[in-house]
Amino acid sequence: CSETVGGIAHYNHGMMTLYSNVYWFSQLRKSVSDVIGIEATQIEFIKTLSVGGRTNNIWYSVIVLVQLALAAFICGKPVKLVFSREEQKNFIDKNMPVVINHRTAISPQGKIQTMIISIAVDGGKYNPFIQEIVDRVVVTARGIYNSPTYKISAYVVSSATSPYQVNFQWLDSQVAFALENQIQRICKKIGFLPEEFRRINCFPSPISPFRLDLSNYDKLIENALNFSGFSRRYASYQLAAEKRQKTGDLSFSVPIRGIGIATSYEGCGFLCSDYYASSLNIKVTMEIDGSVVIHSYPPSASVQQIWVNLVSKMLEVSSENVRVDSNFDVVNEPKYPAGFFGNIGLMTHLLKKCCTGIQRQRFRHPLPISVSRGITSQQKKQWNEENFCGIPFYDMATGAAIVEVELDTCTYKINIRNMWIVVDGGEIMSAPRVFATLKNSVRQMLSSMVKGEILDASNIEIKLLHSSSDSKQIGGLVHNLIPAAFVSAVSQAFGKDFESLPLDPTTIYQPVIDLKNQSEPEGKLEGKS
Repeated sequence: CSETVGGIAHYNHGMMTLYSNVYWFSQLRKSVSDVIGIEATQIEFIKTLSVGGRTNNIWYSVIVLVQLALAAFICGKPVKLVFSREEQKNFIDKNMPVVINHRTAISPQGKIQTMIISIAVDGGKYNPFIQEIVDRVVVTARGIYNSPTYKISAYVVSSATSPYQVNFQWLDSQVAFALENQIQRICKKIGFLPEEFRRINCFPSPISPFRLDLSNYDKLIENALNFSGFSRRYASYQLAAEKRQKTGDLSFSVPIRGIGIATSYEGCGFLCSDYYASSLNIKVTMEIDGSVVIHSYPPSASVQQIWVNLVSKMLEVSSENVRVDSNFDVVNEPKYPAGFFGNIGLMTHLLKKCCTGIQRQRFRHPLPISVSRGITSQQKKQWNEENFCGIPFYDMATGAAIVEVELDTCTYKINIRNMWIVVDGGEIMSAPRVFATLKNSVRQMLSSMVKGEILDASNIEIKLLHSSSDSKQIGGLVHNLIPAAFVSAVSQAFGKDFESLPLDPTTIYQPVIDLKNQSEPEGKLEGKS
């Protein structure tokens, strides 16, 4: 469960104090100031403890805090408001509906010739991030596959529904699912093995407007295939599925199984947004007593520990003397919310540059020494905003996932037998934390794969490719991998294409009924439930 939205507001002696785990301080300060009519310097935030990821909606919570502040201002007393679990589910935890259409032309040799993609997103009544949504889905929809010609259209539709939360991780997941699902259908249609088709078409086109680093793609997919024995399992399950389709035989002496594969990436540091690229920075200060302060939005507990260990090692100070300070004055308050575009990998890289800068000065200049680093003008130029082309992300992690499923012959429910994940995330600073993050993300995704059911995967194997490149953000990578791999496996097991998520149990069960009706005389199933 995600943490419910809420907070406490108290107006006393001309100061408005807000207690909340809200992440968008600058917008909250501006909104409260505009609504109540007080100066921005009269507003104080005290960030409360949170459960970490999936805490609350980034901008919807601002609306709730403004209402709290207004009530406290009018009443002259402290006001507390926390959404109930049901209210959180109905009004906050609502992702924007997305419909994606793919049309693809393939040559007899299995090369993609043309891709036509249309994306429609329901943005609700209003949304402050329309431009970022459109840019993001277009870049993600292009994917990692080479196509000489293509057309991508994206629309955000205004509707009468209440505003939806903005979750770029979820949007990326839907777009990646549609692309990988289309690739799987193509493989089935033209008779190519999934890994064979991906290898033919994964190389970046020299005319592609979005330049992605896929240098390790062959190594990635090779490790995934060897790790899981995918080719052997896929061929075996495909033969069994074709036999069931031809004969209608549902003999349960042999388990009904399927296996699917998906490859994708997670971009970190979305350079397409001018606001994001211009406002992202981190500052590190070495105080007179030798302690070190990291001035940044509060990271998660695992990332904070990694940062503390990194600074401790680079500056040769005790980890007890390293802390994160998230208190900003009005002038220096970041314009965008923490982690909005996924920037942990980038922030870690900037943190290293700050430490290097302090190390060069610490024996030449008196303490305290402060060093601030952000995205350079040269890095910003990697993306051409006018022509919408170039390098869209500061860096990106790539991954492959393989999911094997089996039909429970008593309940007709889907069980996940095995799951293999291979990730190229650059330098790994803490392998145990990476494994824990990935497995936690997998279980989050499995809770939304089948309507009304929470799937479990007891056998999850993860392999991290060794790399000397900078650490990359990988927390959302499995969100782009698991849905497509899971649906591909289910489609093979049932011999039916599934095109939307979450899967409906009645839709899953229907292919079994259809096969049973083909193999038995009409009316024989009469009276059965």
